[in-house]
Amino acid sequence: MERTIAYYLKGTEDFVSEYLVELDVAEISKIWEAEEGDPEYLNIYPVEEAQKAAVEKLLGEKLELNKYDYYLETHQEG
Repeated sequence: MERTIAYYLKGTEDFVSEYLVELDVAEISKIWEAEEGDPEYLNIYPVEEAQKAAVEKLLGEKLELNKYDYYLETHQEG
């Protein structure tokens, strides 16, 4: 399983880039609240103002929420 923080041009589905992140479920749960029925965080989770500081620390980069839409995405291998 691979997790990324992907980002898209704001308000579009135009993919810009992504960061590969090493996060386990316990770490993710400190940043996002799991959706019902998704204890493994397999759904796509938006990075909003509430998650911004934690994700910036994780990436070592400033996020431009006014320019891009960021998401935690999980990719199943195989």
